Amino acid sequence: MLPAWKAARPEVPVIAGGGVYEPQDALHLLEAGADLVMLDSGFVFSGPGLPKRINEAVLDESLKASQAARNAGTERAEAGAQAGAQAPFAKGSPGWLSWFLMGCGVFFAGIIAMLVGLTDVILAHDEAFLGLTREEIAGWNQELFHFMSHDRITLAGIMLSAGFLFAQLAWHKVRRGERWAVVLFAAAAGYGFLNFLYSYAVGYIDTLHMIYNLLILPFFLWGLVRTRELSTPHASSNRRNTKAWQKGLVGQLMFVSLGAALLSAGVVISAIGMTGVFVPEDLAYMGLTPEQIHDYNHRLIPLIAHDRAGFGGSLITEGLLLLLISLWGYRQGESWLWWSYLIGGFCGLAAGIGVHVKILYTDFWHLLPAYIALLLYLTGLICSRQYLCKEKPPA
Repeated sequence: MLPAWKAARPEVPVIAGGGVYEPQDALHLLEAGADLVMLDSGFVFSGPGLPKRINEAVLDESLKASQAARNAGTERAEAGAQAGAQAPFAKGSPGWLSWFLMGCGVFFAGIIAMLVGLTDVILAHDEAFLGLTREEIAGWNQELFHFMSHDRITLAGIMLSAGFLFAQLAWHKVRRGERWAVVLFAAAAGYGFLNFLYSYAVGYIDTLHMIYNLLILPFFLWGLVRTRELSTPHASSNRRNTKAWQKGLVGQLMFVSLGAALLSAGVVISAIGMTGVFVPEDLAYMGLTPEQIHDYNHRLIPLIAHDRAGFGGSLITEGLLLLLISLWGYRQGESWLWWSYLIGGFCGLAAGIGVHVKILYTDFWHLLPAYIALLLYLTGLICSRQYLCKEKPPA
């Protein structure tokens, strides 16, 4: 019900400002009759995310009111809520399943790649391209063989992590029709398919990689078609600047930083893979020069470059996923996101650091980015757990 002063002059817009430091403050002003809420010092105390939190809280209140009206049997409110919230989900719901299966396919391919990296390393089509067997390569230089294994295992870890995040995003958010999740999924997965173009840049077309892309591409395209009109906005139960929220901000910063770091690292590694291929630490580990590798077999470097550039491209995909999901999907009570961070991050970091220990490639400066990523990952998990998993909305 509108206040008496507002009901008397409904045509006069009311803009309320001052004292808005958390979403609940804005809700109080809107309930009192304000048409707009102006923010000023709230940006200093609550950060630049305050407008987003307020909009999500307003939407949450609106959805709760619509649900209460439906429960009371108000036909007008029920029709409006169904048209505004449920129709997009019902129309596009088949698309989420296609994307979920695509994420599972990426995860399953990561398992296969991990098994290959831990066992044979060099597959039959690789041997045909080189004109060498894995035994001949290992016999010539054992460290070179281990180095190739390290590239493929780290790539497998990123595939496991990205596949898990894709599946989680499709199941928890695309399935509900949330637009931000559709845009994120399409952007990250779309770039992931472009990674295949690296093969042409380095001169080695991996037939297994081609088959893998052809198998999962229809799932991506079908999901893209069926989800293109989804537009359900996302609400949030967050109302107060609690201690859990303050710690959660630190956790969000850690994951945003980690996503940006992975994205940047992917760009650098992709560039290295298509140009110099090796960094000085790589050559020191193998005890070889690029000229020696080329003289032994002129196709070895294109094969290694294919793995390196592909790994860099996968890092870009993973970085996009982590960065955007932390910026757009980080909200109170989203426990699925914390578990996605935990499991997806473990897959990538365990593979990346573990394989270096396994092959004794433990140069400190080479592994320093991985150590920093591990620190960001652990700090983010600790600081965000209560906000994402335990904190309950205020009564």
